[in-house]
Amino acid sequence: MVRPVAAANDCPDLPRPGPCRPYADFTRLLEAGRVERVVVRGERAEVTLGLPGPGQVAVRLPGGQATPDPGLISQLEQQGMASRFEAPNQWLPILLNFLPALLFFLLPVTLFAVLLVVLARRGRPRTP
Repeated sequence: MVRPVAAANDCPDLPRPGPCRPYADFTRLLEAGRVERVVVRGERAEVTLGLPGPGQVAVRLPGGQATPDPGLISQLEQQGMASRFEAPNQWLPILLNFLPALLFFLLPVTLFAVLLVVLARRGRPRTP
């Protein structure tokens, strides 16, 4: 199966991968009052637009913008819109960091347990 190469302005981590709008477009939509809701996750924001043409778009935030920006927060509060800043999910990298340690300790224990089971079966007297 051949996967298409993602363009530089794509957001592959969205539920439905698609293009990201530039941050400048987001600020223009915000100033025009078309933004109803903003959810910031990591380096991207999911923006719900109001009328005309309601929908949801993705915005790639500039570097370092993953933390709440005071200017952006005050602008969102002035317009009275819902906003939420979420930390990106960190569980997968944490679990993957423990994988080598688990393999290092569990593999010898498992092999030892299998060896004990094999030796225990060999040592039993067979009754006809």
